[in-house]
Formats: sequence, C-alpha cells, structure tokens
Amino acid sequence: MLKGIIISAQNSGLSGYLKASDIDKIFFVTQTFIEMLSKSVRFYDKNGENIFKIYIPTDENKNFLQAQKLN
Repeated sequence: MLKGIIISAQNSGLSGYLKASDIDKIFFVTQTFIEMLSKSVRFYDKNGENIFKIYIPTDENKNFLQAQKLN
C-alpha cells in the first residue's frame, strides 16, 4: 500500500513528501497563460485544494522538449 510520495529535484535542494492519504485527485492540466502553453501535474486534497504542482519544463524558446511530447 502506498503511504506517500517522496519528491526530490536533482541539484536544486528541493525535496518534500506528499502523504498519500491527503491526495484525493491527480490531474494532468494543459492551459494557456499569457499566450504560452503550460502543462502540469496537479495534486488535490479532499477539499479540492491544490496541494502540489509539477510543471513540465520547456527549452529556452518555451517549447516542450521532444522527449516530453505525446504522439
């Protein structure tokens, strides 16, 4: 049984822990903000509050990397 998710970003010092029992829904979100496409994975609790977001990175021209594109 999954008890939680450990989050660690390489070379950034960012780390954390999401308790599985706090997560109610996980969404893959695509949206446009200031004419730029944004993609993220968002975790929501039972109250519908966003508790964590992971944004899909882009290159210097704000394009998604080829390895991240779905065919």
